Amino acid sequence: MARRRPPQTAGDPSARLAAGARDLPVGDRPERSLLLLAGALVPLGFLCIVIAWLGAARTANVYEQVPYLISGGLVGLGLVFLGSLLYFAHWLTRLVHEQRAQTAAVVAAVDRLAGALEHRAPPPAPVLVATGSGSLAHRPDCRIVAGKADLRAVSAGDGLAPCRLCQPW
Repeated sequence: MARRRPPQTAGDPSARLAAGARDLPVGDRPERSLLLLAGALVPLGFLCIVIAWLGAARTANVYEQVPYLISGGLVGLGLVFLGSLLYFAHWLTRLVHEQRAQTAAVVAAVDRLAGALEHRAPPPAPVLVATGSGSLAHRPDCRIVAGKADLRAVSAGDGLAPCRLCQPW
């Protein structure tokens, strides 16, 4: 497959880098290859360890067992360790993909919520009342003005002080 060359921008290395990064292939192939390679290396390492043990078990002489230990045992242990690290890298890659998907879902939900809140009607202004000759603004459910007949509607900007009991603002 022939690779496209990024468009050349005059003297802007960050733009060239961004254009080159957009052309990089992205997909599940590195993640899958990590899993397949880990799945092959771990059993191969254990097989090397078993073969080394079988070879060393045939003789009682230590100088004949050392080559089996070095060639099979240590190589097998290294393959198991490398395969385990590759499986761990696969697991971390999966976690990153899942976290990105969850973050995208949360961002989409927040955007939907923000859009719904923008289209909502503003709350109505609170209705305040005062007695005919009173200097305090009250909410209509305040105990001080409940049941009184000579109430007038007022607003917060009428210069009245707020009631200390119902605290209208």
